[in-house]
Amino acid sequence: DPASSAALRAALDALAAHADSRAVICAEASELQRPTRRLVLQRPTPKAQLGVTISACGRGDGDGKRGELGVVIEAVGVGTPAHHAGLCVGDVVLSVNGVLCRSAQQAFGLLEDGPRLELCLEAAPYNQEFVSALVHRPEGMPAGELVAAELAKLAPVKRRAEVFCARHRELLEAAVAANTTFVASIRSASEGALRAKQSFLRGLGQAVAMHEALSAEVAQGASFFRAVGERIASLRARASGLAAERHDIVCVLRAGGDGAGRPIPRQPAAPA
Repeated sequence: DPASSAALRAALDALAAHADSRAVICAEASELQRPTRRLVLQRPTPKAQLGVTISACGRGDGDGKRGELGVVIEAVGVGTPAHHAGLCVGDVVLSVNGVLCRSAQQAFGLLEDGPRLELCLEAAPYNQEFVSALVHRPEGMPAGELVAAELAKLAPVKRRAEVFCARHRELLEAAVAANTTFVASIRSASEGALRAKQSFLRGLGQAVAMHEALSAEVAQGASFFRAVGERIASLRARASGLAAERHDIVCVLRAGGDGAGRPIPRQPAAPA
């Protein structure tokens, strides 16, 4: 059914488009938890190398399919544009010119694009200020207060994440319902085609049986007409013989004899 197929495609497209927005929420949460900084890389010549080596962060599968962002700086060449700009080993590049880095391959392409690059960097895989506050908090101060304050920073992102999950659940349910309708339409079409095929085969069988019966009747009729034809031919031959005999008799009668030259005696009249 084209309608159910189109509805399923639309539901899946909506689900995929909504899933892409998850990366933005993850980036916001990451920036709240880990302070970021921005710097500008300037190439002295269009083909100059930046002097950095990057790799996937290792925060997941590294291909950007589950919302993990950023690539890690593995090495920085001394005296290179990256070194002069302040890049350090261990820095995590979250975005290049506003484009989120989802994989090492994609980030490499972004870093090769253009003479001026604005990077958003994550300096450490954890919030150093928060850890320092926990370690050096005054004696007797409960850690719960610091933790609660840190979690409060994430409240807006949490609300957005809850809205995202609720909407994602709705879209997922819609996709499941569309898929159920699509499968049902396919099954119904298959069953309809099977019933039509069975009906056609039954009709074809009946037509074959009628043809065979008609062929038998035609053969029987042909045999009957052959017998009738033979009988008619025999009667015609007999009629021809009788006609010849009649002709001979008529000739004799006209000659007034019995065929040997003798007159035929007149029969006496029957008494009244």
